[in-house]
Amino acid sequence: MSSGLFRNILQKKKEPDLGSFLRRDIPPVMAKFLWTFVLLGFVSLGLTQVELVGPLAREEILAALPEWENLAEAYAPNNETVARLRTIQKKVEIEVVLGTWCPDSRQHVSSFFKILDVVGNSALEASYIGVPRSRAAWSQHAPGRNAERVPTFIIRLDGQEIGRIIETPRLSIEDDLWEIIAKASGDL
Repeated sequence: MSSGLFRNILQKKKEPDLGSFLRRDIPPVMAKFLWTFVLLGFVSLGLTQVELVGPLAREEILAALPEWENLAEAYAPNNETVARLRTIQKKVEIEVVLGTWCPDSRQHVSSFFKILDVVGNSALEASYIGVPRSRAAWSQHAPGRNAERVPTFIIRLDGQEIGRIIETPRLSIEDDLWEIIAKASGDL
């Protein structure tokens, strides 16, 4: 790399001129590569930023974002907690407010999919609501949920909210979920 820019900075002869540095000191092949890399990066980021809003089914989420299925398959839930969640007999509603564009939702909701599959307990009923990137519109798509961050897992027992897991679990989704349910039902 040419040291013209750096030499001028070190000798304090003149202010650095980044524009001329880029034009003069980067070989044309490298410049073309860098621009291609930058443009492809923006395009690929755009493709993974699917924004599903309103009530959603798990199948809709996975159809639009198949990489979430791979994340779910790769997740290894705590076996002890899975065994505890299998013992739940009362209906527990878990409403998930999520952003399909959000990395935290991607990680934790896909983990939640795996947890539900492994637990296999029909007493755990899940529903999903997608919100857009614009927070101002969240209340329009998830009215009355008061979600300030995504994902927000709203847990209800006997129709009453008993707790939330907001954005990032304290321990793990399954451990936090068990802790909330057990505390509300007096088992903890």
